[in-house]
Amino acid sequence: MKNETIVVTGSIGSGKSRVLEAIKNFSQVKVDFFSFDEFTRELYLREDVRDFLMVMFGTTDRSKISDIVFAAGRQMGKTETVSILREQLNDFFFKLVEEKFIELVSRKQNSTLVIEMPLFFEMKERSSAIQMVRSKVKVIAVVCDEAVRMQRVKLRDGFSEDKIKSIVSSQIPQEVKVEKADYVIDTTDGHCDVHVKDLMESKFKKVFQHVDSK
Repeated sequence: MKNETIVVTGSIGSGKSRVLEAIKNFSQVKVDFFSFDEFTRELYLREDVRDFLMVMFGTTDRSKISDIVFAAGRQMGKTETVSILREQLNDFFFKLVEEKFIELVSRKQNSTLVIEMPLFFEMKERSSAIQMVRSKVKVIAVVCDEAVRMQRVKLRDGFSEDKIKSIVSSQIPQEVKVEKADYVIDTTDGHCDVHVKDLMESKFKKVFQHVDSK
């Protein structure tokens, strides 16, 4: 068996969770998983992070902070670097996420690790440290038709169309992620399991199946 570090990335509503679930279901060997969404949620519970949020926003509630940042972005416009509040929030969390990613990639590789990191390419663009370890990971970009993504997020999160568009506009376009990724899974047709299984049985056969790695 060959051990790899695999990053699953994609824009909001692209289907990353479905891809990760399919990997768990079809893998014949033990695979470790790490979610940066969960990591970020846990950061909101840390005392130093809560202190920062209280000073900046007067609250530690993640949904309220999201609403404040979104409202500020709409009022100030894109010409004001989207939003000063958003910039400050992103800068604060950036280093924490960057440090954790480098730690994960630098680990002793006793098993395959699949990392869910929605903003991998966004992070890589501004992180020389992540750029240096890019060759150590395989990146799967999860993509989906924009209208389908929009509908998924509306149903799942209850966000308004304006808020979804604001989030999407702050991320690297899907077509760019496709160019930068090692592999691509398109979930538009609803056959996510089929596409994931095909990839696992072809490009990642030595990673997820009981086969000789030679």
